[in-house]
Amino acid sequence: MRRGVLRPAPATAAGIFVCALLRRARNSARRSGPDPHVIHRRMKLDLPSADAKGGTIPGVRTPITIDGEPMASPHPAPRLGEHTAEILREIGEA
Repeated sequence: MRRGVLRPAPATAAGIFVCALLRRARNSARRSGPDPHVIHRRMKLDLPSADAKGGTIPGVRTPITIDGEPMASPHPAPRLGEHTAEILREIGEA
């Protein structure tokens, strides 16, 4: 192998499935609502947000579970710049 040449890691069946499921869920939500797989696996999220028109932001969680518990944050992603001042203070740039 030549130095400096990156080779893709071999794909695993689980990794391919997760990527395909998330892509399918995202595309389905854009078209006409949640995908049946998303509903069956309880992956659909409605995260509370005071800034959202309906009071919630729709989303899709990762299909990964640990000890039967779904891995999903109960909060929406931070707004653009929401934590900038805090981070700059922590690194001494504020």
